[in-house]
Order: sequence, then C-alpha cells, then structure tokens
Amino acid sequence: MAKALSAALSVLVISLLLCVSPARSLSFEIHKERTKCMNEELHSGALVLGEYRVTDPKDLDKPAIHKIHARLSDPDGYTLHLAEGVDKGQFGFKASTTGVYVACFWLENVDAKEAVVAVDLDWKTGVAAKDWGNIAKREHIDGVELELRKIEELVDSIHEEMLFLREKEQEMRAFNESTNTRIVVLGALSLLFCLLVAVFQSFHMKVFFERKKLL
Repeated sequence: MAKALSAALSVLVISLLLCVSPARSLSFEIHKERTKCMNEELHSGALVLGEYRVTDPKDLDKPAIHKIHARLSDPDGYTLHLAEGVDKGQFGFKASTTGVYVACFWLENVDAKEAVVAVDLDWKTGVAAKDWGNIAKREHIDGVELELRKIEELVDSIHEEMLFLREKEQEMRAFNESTNTRIVVLGALSLLFCLLVAVFQSFHMKVFFERKKLL
C-alpha cells in the first residue's frame, strides 16, 4: 500500500514539475566571434543550478576540439560565474534580487576561420534544483514522506511564482495607465497648439488683407 501511494505521489510530482517547467535542457551552436546568451527572469530567493558541456556539432558524443568562455551575471551586472577555456562547467546560485539573469557563451583565441562548437545546457530552478537525495539522507525521510515533501515545496514554488506574476501584472498595468495618461495629455497639448496656430494664422491673414486694403 505504501509503495503504491509513493508511486502515485511520484507521478503527481512529475506531473506538477512538467506543468511548471522548472528545468530546461537546451542545445545550441556557438560560432567564432559570436556570443550566445540566454536569460531568465527570476524572483528574489529563487534557487538555480546549471551545468553545461561542449561537444562536436557533427558528433554530439565526441568532445569538441575548441573550448569556450562562459559568464553568468545578475540584473546589476555582477558576475556570478566566470569560466575561461573550458569544455564543461557547473554553476549554482540563489537569486539575491528580482530581475533578469543572463548566461553568455562564446569562443575566443581560435585560429580556425569557421570554428563552431555545440553546447548542451541544463538549467534547473526551484524544486528541480534541489538535491533531494542528500535532503532525504540528512533529514532521514524516504518513501511517502519524501514525495509529500516534494509536493509541499512544489506548491510553495507555484504560489511564489503566482505572486511574482501578479506583481509583474500590476507593474505593467500601472505602466499602461501612465502611458495612456501621457498620450491623452500629449493629444490635448497638440490640439491646443493647433488651435493657437490657427488663431495666429487668422490674425496674420486679417492684418495682411487690411494692409493690402482688401478688407
């Protein structure tokens, strides 16, 4: 019974993970003198774990001839991870501030004219970034209790994400209202300016015709 319940909870956890998509696996190519960047908007306190590996674009099972440089920066431009001349690497951090975090990869000091490498990047956030094996050993939990703990963490993560999205929605709504107000004011000023120009032109034409004795 316990095994069946544990299996059912595992399926539920996997389903929730797929719905919120806290883990991404990307594959892309990097050409000489070109930089490839990925970014993700994170809220403060979000846990992120990443791993990348460089391979031969013609045969992904073979290591690449060339090595890459990698840099991860926070919304303020502070470098969280920097690696030079590597064929693989890992990084992990906890977001200190809300904003867009950027990871960039590029080739440097390569003699070949058409140098190109393939990069496999695994990007995990939130619940997916936690090492549940170590958590289970440290807190002496397993089976149903471990799966329930995962669900609890996942629900909290979804709730935080919903609050974050609501906050962004409010910011966008305030920005839109401010933009609409500015457009209305600009339209009123434009109309007033046109009326003043029309009045000035009428006065100028009247003076002109009076001088010519046409009126």
